Amino acid sequence: MTPVLTRLSSGFGFGKRTAASGNTIVYSSLGSISRSGYVVNGPEQLYRNRGITDGGSYVGFNPWGAIQGTQTQSGLSISFSSTIKVYYNVNVGGGTISVNGNSKSATVPSGGNTTIGLLNWTGLVSSPFSSISFSSPNDGIGVYVYGIELDGELLIDAGY
Repeated sequence: MTPVLTRLSSGFGFGKRTAASGNTIVYSSLGSISRSGYVVNGPEQLYRNRGITDGGSYVGFNPWGAIQGTQTQSGLSISFSSTIKVYYNVNVGGGTISVNGNSKSATVPSGGNTTIGLLNWTGLVSSPFSSISFSSPNDGIGVYVYGIELDGELLIDAGY
């Protein structure tokens, strides 16, 4: 079964995103999950965050987070053409986020530690999207993932 990406559209200039009809994929249940350290929520949270924007406030959104440990969703096989972006937040710098094994530093977003940042893997990884992993080196650093976007489409679980 080939996953159907949820179609999104901006509306009213507020970064509002709405899903197109027909999405039957529950991304949070795909592949396998491994966890170490302190876990904040689970992957089901990051696939339900409609309306997130780069630089926007994280208030009202629930992340999947790691504190002093690593969270991973692997065994995925979701095709994309060129662009993978991850919406995230960290309270202080020092964590990492990896897509398909390619790691990036998770620094405090430019708007401060109460805003959502965006990391981009365009040209750095090949299709399919197979894994996301994020790590916090100690209990003073929280790494939180709010959403995954492929080719401009935010992955949203069916029913949300």
